[in-house]
Amino acid sequence: MLSLKVTIWAFVGLMGLATAYLAWMNRASEKVATNLPTALAVGVAGALVTLVFGLQPESRKQTFALEYVLEPATGLPFSCAFVPESRRYTDAGGATVFQAWHVAAPILPEIRETFQKGDDSQLEQLYRRVFLKQVLETLRFTFIKSWDADPSRFSLPTGGETTTYAPRQVRLGRSLANGEVVAIFNGDSLLASDFVPKLNLPPNTNLRATIDKRTTTIVASNPFVSLTIHIADRGVARGLGLLREVCRLPNEGSDTFRRPRYEVTITADFNGLRSGHPAMPLYRHWVDVITGELAQFDSSTRWAAFRDEFILSYSRRTQTPLDELMAETIQKAKQAARTQTP
Repeated sequence: MLSLKVTIWAFVGLMGLATAYLAWMNRASEKVATNLPTALAVGVAGALVTLVFGLQPESRKQTFALEYVLEPATGLPFSCAFVPESRRYTDAGGATVFQAWHVAAPILPEIRETFQKGDDSQLEQLYRRVFLKQVLETLRFTFIKSWDADPSRFSLPTGGETTTYAPRQVRLGRSLANGEVVAIFNGDSLLASDFVPKLNLPPNTNLRATIDKRTTTIVASNPFVSLTIHIADRGVARGLGLLREVCRLPNEGSDTFRRPRYEVTITADFNGLRSGHPAMPLYRHWVDVITGELAQFDSSTRWAAFRDEFILSYSRRTQTPLDELMAETIQKAKQAARTQTP
């Protein structure tokens, strides 16, 4: 392929040189002075049309559902005491370093009050803010050293996952301090980070946001790509579904649990006029990394991981977790009684 490209460009160069030589040698000719510019204009126009139609734009789109499972006592994501793996599903950040129970701490009093009032619409808005901060924290952490990051994720048999965020190469870009990010999101101080001081973006990237009662939209655009993250409220469900069976909870009171739900859409529109630019692969990789990191919040993916861990952990057990706990408690009581016996 390389030899073919070299041959084509060499032929074009020779043709250009031959044309220039003949035109110069016959520069006094009226025909040359009249016809050559016309021929060159037609040729350039043809080349331009070929380029425009050959450089096609590219679009990518991914949509996933997001769900939190909130317990009535605290308004925080539910975690079954007998099945620790449940946190992976009930907390949309359970598989990341930015879990919702921690992110929501500054507005926890407001969440509890809203939960007690039964205001589902307000609860949706509050947890959309929580998820928005989880998204921003994920982006800050992923690109902590460079906007050209290369995260690697490994599942370990000793528990959970481990992820490394070493940059492929440290590249100059645009860095937004916490204050600048907060200003873009209508001054919402919850979205500031006490962990990472800045958000790294590709060069000349403009970040803007639109927030209303039902949706939040983030747009990051630069000369190469326009990336949009759209978060839309999809109602608040009640109950625990299959989690009630898994956690061995009674029917009574299970309908007091609430589950705010969202639809997240990630869209990337690449600039067709720069589709062959040497830097374009960097921006495709940037979009791939963001999509991959945010896909960790996908409820379907989280449920599959939780289900697999639960089955693996409990498939060989002969007792339920509750029975095991009761047996352990009785055994400890017997040991304590023997210790106290003179």
